[in-house]
Amino acid sequence: MDIGTTIVGIIIIVVCVGSLMLMSRSNKSKQSSLKKSLVNIALHNHCELTHSDACGNVAIGMDAGKKKLFFVRKKREENFSRMLDLSGLEETYVVNHSRTAGEKGELKATDKLELVMAFREKNKTDDKLEFYNVEDDSLRLMGEIQMIEKWNGILNRFVSGDSIDKM
Repeated sequence: MDIGTTIVGIIIIVVCVGSLMLMSRSNKSKQSSLKKSLVNIALHNHCELTHSDACGNVAIGMDAGKKKLFFVRKKREENFSRMLDLSGLEETYVVNHSRTAGEKGELKATDKLELVMAFREKNKTDDKLEFYNVEDDSLRLMGEIQMIEKWNGILNRFVSGDSIDKM
C-alpha cells in the first residue's frame, strides 16, 4: 500500500509540474509573438524601440527620440495595434474600472484597465489604451496592473522631460 501511494503521489507531482511548464512555455511564446508584432510595427513606421514590455495580452513600446508610442493587444485571437504621436502629450493616468463584492465590500475585482493619454490640444480627444478587460482576457490578472503603472510613470516622466533611460 505504501508503494501504491508513493506512485500515485509521484504521478500527481509529475502532472502538476508538467502542466505548469506547458503554461509557462505558452505564455512566453505569446509574449514573444506580441513583442515581435510590436517591433514589426515600429520598423514599418521607421522607428526603433527604446523601451518595450509585454505582459498578458498586451505589448507596449516607444521610440523616445521620435516621440512615438506603439501598442499591441491580442483580443480573441486577433492582434490590434496602434501608433500614437507623443509630441502633444500633456499627461497620462490609469483608469481602473473595478467593482466590490462581499457582504462588507471587502473584495475588489478589476473589470478593465486603461491608460488614458490627455493631449495639450483641447479639441483632441483623450486616447485610451486598454491593457485588460475581463470580457476578453483571463479572469486572473497576470501583471497588467504593474505594467500599466510602470508605463504611466514612464510616459509622465517623458512628458516632464525627466530621464527615462533607467526604466
